[in-house]
Amino acid sequence: MIRDWIHRCARRLAVATAATHDPLFCGLVDAVESGWYDQHRGALAPGFDIGPAHRVLDLGCGEGGASLFCARQGGQVIYADADIDKLLSVQARISAIAAASLPLFCDGAQLALADASVDRIIAMEMLEHTKDPQAVLAELARVGRPGALYLLTVPHARAEHLQQGIAPEAFFQAPNHLHIFEEADFLQRVASVGLEIVSSDGTGFYWVIGLLLFWIAEREAGRSLSGAALDKLAPPFPASMQQWAMLWREVLASASGRLLKQRLDRLLPKSLVVLARRPQA
Repeated sequence: MIRDWIHRCARRLAVATAATHDPLFCGLVDAVESGWYDQHRGALAPGFDIGPAHRVLDLGCGEGGASLFCARQGGQVIYADADIDKLLSVQARISAIAAASLPLFCDGAQLALADASVDRIIAMEMLEHTKDPQAVLAELARVGRPGALYLLTVPHARAEHLQQGIAPEAFFQAPNHLHIFEEADFLQRVASVGLEIVSSDGTGFYWVIGLLLFWIAEREAGRSLSGAALDKLAPPFPASMQQWAMLWREVLASASGRLLKQRLDRLLPKSLVVLARRPQA
């Protein structure tokens, strides 16, 4: 029994140690520190609440993190993506949580949804991949009900410009980033489709440094990028990324860690986060 207990403790310690060094897990911790995935308040992001009364569209759902969170809050989720494999993967995971949820295979330029039929619209880190982001924004505005909330995020221009010349050229080509949105330009784009800006902020300094370390490690290893860039962010991670994750966890755990994170997020954000609303009238 003592030997079994020792083995269980060793396994738990190994899991805890791995989590400390895991760049993806650290990224989740960083997001939670910014108020994302708040189960207590039922908010996917600050000011973006989800509940059983909401019909949610998650356009460019990817791995499905946002869709799954919304489904757990009781929302009826329409999860959409142009990658059929990812869509099927999300479907397999979300069907056990919300039978009423609906997959939608599309790129966002034309949504098979009625006008004014959705209460919560999510488009996270997907508009930069589209050929015509303005057309996608117009479609998102069309399907939102009066008073609908929009959570829109795109890579921040500061982080994108910093990565140019360090990230491979393919990172700024299809199927990766086709557009770099300056903050004022993106806010104007959102307003031009008839949405009211509620707030805009930056977040994700942790990921700016993490991605730079990843690009450098890939270059040193002589690997070239092909396909979707974020699909490459998988174990085994470079030692530098693991060390950065461990350091950032220590920063977040310190007494002044949250204050430092807030200032660095504003200084060099990975993402521009815009909360918008469709007017009631």
